[in-house]
Amino acid sequence: MLHLILLIICFIEKSDSAKFSLSVIPANQPVLIGQKVILRCQVQGIRLSTKYAVLFRHKENLISEKCFVYEAQKYHLICEPDDWQRAETYELHIKSVSWADRGNWSCIYAANKTIQTLEVYAPAKLEKMRVSSLTSLPVANKESMIKDSSSPSELSSPSSLATAGLDSALSIIGTPPSQHIGLGTRTNPYDLRSGLGIQLTCETTCGHPRANITWLVMNETMTKAIMPTNPNKIHENVCSNSPNTIDMTTTKSTLHVHCSQLDIIGLNQVQCSVNGPQYKDTLLTRNVYILCAGRYLFIELFLTYKCFK
Repeated sequence: MLHLILLIICFIEKSDSAKFSLSVIPANQPVLIGQKVILRCQVQGIRLSTKYAVLFRHKENLISEKCFVYEAQKYHLICEPDDWQRAETYELHIKSVSWADRGNWSCIYAANKTIQTLEVYAPAKLEKMRVSSLTSLPVANKESMIKDSSSPSELSSPSSLATAGLDSALSIIGTPPSQHIGLGTRTNPYDLRSGLGIQLTCETTCGHPRANITWLVMNETMTKAIMPTNPNKIHENVCSNSPNTIDMTTTKSTLHVHCSQLDIIGLNQVQCSVNGPQYKDTLLTRNVYILCAGRYLFIELFLTYKCFK
């Protein structure tokens, strides 16, 4: 038994400065899809007389051994010195990180194993804003808004909703009126002066981590945050059908816009934006323009009328 122990000791040379470690570059931070990452494994002061090779593994998949990488289109391996039996530093370059690269990476040398967990961020995209319905306010609010927005008949704009069509439109929630009410652009905004409201929906594609959607309303005199009509809805099922998006989520937010409830007048921009730690260098937004009744609009129409009179 003593001879066996001495034999093993003779086959292993280990200096006082022995080092076996695995590090990630960039360090201590999640990486974005498409980013380049380096996994550096250092094997110093450890020498085994048998032909052990340094291995890189991702989860249970063998990525490289003996300074040879198996998927050269995805990875590049640098050994220093360039000899798998003498190399002390191994750098595995992931050329473009994918969602599948998340999770545990390990460097293995004989009985030695060290692990690093790669956290991958997949920023979701923001879909086009949807205008899903036109709704009415309660009758009291409707009458109040019509009264507040009243103006001389000669100042009526062709883009305004006709009074005759308004009542029939308001009687069926979710049914748009026959009159054209705009396109939501700056030059042709959704015309809500008659008391109609619109429902705006912003939704992300699959992403990670969970995104948050917020709303702003802006005009020439103010910018203010608006709470969504309901809390943001997080969905996982839609992303679980593909290995490229499994474990990701989507975020959906809905805002009901009525001029009186938001206390806004004139021309306004309503904007949704997606935010989270994965968007630190990017701002994703969608917006529409709405037209509300009010003194600024009245002055603008009055001046236009005077110019053409």
